[in-house]
Amino acid sequence: MNKKLFLFSLFLSFIIFSVAETWHIASLNWEPYCGENLPDQGILVKKLRFILKKKNIKLEVDYYPWGKSKKLAEGKDYIGYFPAWPEGVKKGFIASPSIGQSSIGIISYKDSDVECRDMRHLFKRHKVGLVKTYVYPKSIIKVMREYPKKTVFVKNEKVLIHMVSRKGIEAAVTDPLVSKFYSKKYKYNNIVTVAESVIKRPLVIAFQDTPENRERIKLLRKLLRKESE
Repeated sequence: MNKKLFLFSLFLSFIIFSVAETWHIASLNWEPYCGENLPDQGILVKKLRFILKKKNIKLEVDYYPWGKSKKLAEGKDYIGYFPAWPEGVKKGFIASPSIGQSSIGIISYKDSDVECRDMRHLFKRHKVGLVKTYVYPKSIIKVMREYPKKTVFVKNEKVLIHMVSRKGIEAAVTDPLVSKFYSKKYKYNNIVTVAESVIKRPLVIAFQDTPENRERIKLLRKLLRKESE
């Protein structure tokens, strides 16, 4: 009897494993939200994995430079890229419900004269760094276009914060949670937050726009609703 029960359990486990779905997503190292070397691959990946596990869905995340992740996400190996601000969901993709939230703020170095009444005030007076592969909210893009000579693009957050620390630029537009993480990790002791949250934006999955992914979005919306109850 025990042997039969054991064999049945093995069979059942095999069936469950066989039908379990895997979401394969492209991402970037954007600590502490997500990162291949972080515990649980970051706070946002941990949250998403926990939610999906309730429906026996496995989450696999591959990490690349952000531009490459967005390009790879167009292929058949991935269902999309994550995390993105809604503005960063490109043509041919659709946004999921919000998985988390990002604050877009301003950083500088100690004893600088940088202040931020608003974005226009900042760009008018200072050289401001941004990451070239990010798609920023429209209000920021508008000011960037008004002051192109004051806008400095770099390849990633690490370089951005390094340049501020070394006074190569006077200020940077970034998520203060990210800047604090890198400042601590790389011992940039002179980084200060000028504005903690100029804009708040949701963080979403950019899914390929397919019928299957539209169903995934419906499922995710239900799971997130239950999570918030």
